[in-house]
Amino acid sequence: MTTTTATTTAWTMHVPDTIYYKEGGGTTMLAAMLKDVPLDLCPTDQEMLEDLLFAHAAWEDGDEMLAALAMRHSDDYMRNAEHEPGLKRI
Repeated sequence: MTTTTATTTAWTMHVPDTIYYKEGGGTTMLAAMLKDVPLDLCPTDQEMLEDLLFAHAAWEDGDEMLAALAMRHSDDYMRNAEHEPGLKRI
């Protein structure tokens, strides 16, 4: 019989000068996004980091961002979303 031991890796916050890609162009750093965030709301796991990135329209990976934006503005996406309040074709 073979036994395996599962190991878990604790999540660690990225360093403050980590660069993220902004949807509107340019970049930002983690330190800038956290500047006015209360200590109790600073990310303590990946999900909270993703919420922070979403709030700042920032992405960890530039290529992933470009692919998501292309999909967001595609005809199929807009055809399905045209009846959603606040969305309009650009």
